[in-house]
Amino acid sequence: ASMNSPPVLQLSRTAISQLATTRDYLDSMQTAFADLAQGRFDVPAVAHVAGVGGMYHIKSAQRAGARALAVIKVNGNFPDNGPRHDLPTIQGFVALLDAERGCVLAVMDSIEITARRTAAATALAAEYLARPGSRTLAMIGCGVQARYHLEALRDVAQIEAVVFCDPRDDAADAFGSQA
Repeated sequence: ASMNSPPVLQLSRTAISQLATTRDYLDSMQTAFADLAQGRFDVPAVAHVAGVGGMYHIKSAQRAGARALAVIKVNGNFPDNGPRHDLPTIQGFVALLDAERGCVLAVMDSIEITARRTAAATALAAEYLARPGSRTLAMIGCGVQARYHLEALRDVAQIEAVVFCDPRDDAADAFGSQA
């Protein structure tokens, strides 16, 4: 009997950013929400592990079916990372697992996936819940997520004006130059 595990795909944030479009994330989230509503996923409670000046959040899900898969995401949330270490506040990894054989299939940087998935969830909510014909977007907070949200929301709505605010002038200015 062979004891060889399949190769583990490793994807960096840069690679991930080039592999999927905003529409891909929107379509994936639409499917995920529908599957979740139909009970196709087992989603355990979020686990937490303390760090020094931050916390790790561990989220997971398992899907049964023709190809049983499990996903585990470990994200560190360290609010002082920017000023203290010149690192992102939130960073971590996503592991894709073969839930039948126990094999690790992929390990991926979580920053891009988390930002785009969060923005896609917001855009889907807006698509279904916003007043039809809405053309103005108000953004409260202009941090890292704001750019992703704007991109995803523009994919589902004809946004003509963006109004925004942030207590940090540098974040508002940076977002304003991109919006």
